Amino acid sequence: MPGIHHVISRTLKDLVCRYKTMQGFQVKRKGGWDTHGLPVELGVEKELGITKEDIGKKITVEEYNQKCREAVLRFKSQWDDLTRKMGYWVDLNDPYITFKNEYIETLWWILKQLFNKGLLYKSVSIQPYSPAAGTGLSSHELNQPGTYKDVKDTSATVLFKAVKNEKLADIAGDVF
Repeated sequence: MPGIHHVISRTLKDLVCRYKTMQGFQVKRKGGWDTHGLPVELGVEKELGITKEDIGKKITVEEYNQKCREAVLRFKSQWDDLTRKMGYWVDLNDPYITFKNEYIETLWWILKQLFNKGLLYKSVSIQPYSPAAGTGLSSHELNQPGTYKDVKDTSATVLFKAVKNEKLADIAGDVF
C-alpha cells in the first residue's frame, strides 16, 4: 500500500520534471512498477505458507512467479488513485513493469552497450547477504520492519600465539 513517504519522494521527483518542462524541455513521464525484490518474494512465501526450498516442490516456479506478479499489482488501483489525487504527472496508461520481458531485455541491451564501450568494471565491495533468503540484500530491504533484532550470542574466544615455521609458511603463504 502507498504511504506518506511515497508522496514525499514522488513530489520531489515530479518537481524536477516540472521544472525542466517549464524551461522548455520535453520531459516524458511514465508510471512504473519496480517489481523485483525480496519483500515481494517473502510476502508471497508467507501468504502461501512456503519457504524458498518449497519452490519447485510444493509449487512450480511458474506458479510462484505468477503469485509474485499478482502480489505486486494487487494495490495498483490504490497507487493510481493516489497518483491522480496528488497531481503527479505520469502516464498511467502505459506504465513500465520491470517483470515484463521488454523491460528486462532492454536492461540487458543497455548493459551490453556499456560493456562494449568499456564503461563497466569489476570491483569488490561488501554486499549484505541473507542466508535465510539465499540472496544479496538492497539498502531498501535492509530497512524493512523486522530486519534487525537483538540476539544473545554466546561465544568463546581463544587466543593462540602464532609460531612462524616452514610448514606453516607453505600453508599460509605471505600471511605471516
